Amino acid sequence: MEDIGHFEFGSIHLPILFEGMATVIKDHDPRDLDYWVRYWTCAFRHLAGLTNVYFVDIGRFTEEPNLSSIFQAVALRDDKATSDAAYQLLRPIKRYDRPERFDASVLEAAERLYTEIVSDPRRVLPSF
Repeated sequence: MEDIGHFEFGSIHLPILFEGMATVIKDHDPRDLDYWVRYWTCAFRHLAGLTNVYFVDIGRFTEEPNLSSIFQAVALRDDKATSDAAYQLLRPIKRYDRPERFDASVLEAAERLYTEIVSDPRRVLPSF
C-alpha cells in the first residue's frame, strides 16, 4: 500500500491532520478502537464544515439503494452497467456490534455528529 500512497492503516499509518488530531495522536494508540473513532470524528467534523460535500448514509443506502440520486449528484452515468457494478459492492448492514472495552463518551460524540450529518437532507444521499 505504501507504494501507491495509502498510509491509512497498519505500520505505515500516517494520519491526516484534521483539527483535533494532534491530541488524538499524542494521547491514543492506533491499535485501539478509541483512536479510530476519534479519528473518524475529527475527519467527519472537518467534512461537515465544508459546503461542497455530500454524505451517503450507508445504513439507509444499503437497506434500499437509490443509486440514481447518487449517480446524478456526483455526475456518474446512470446506466445498467454502472448500477450493476455498484450493486455488487453493496452489502446491507445487518447490525452494529458494540465492543466491550470502549470509551462510551467517544462513541456518543461520534454518534451525535453522525446524527447531525444525516439529519441534513440537503447534504445526505440518497434522499428518500
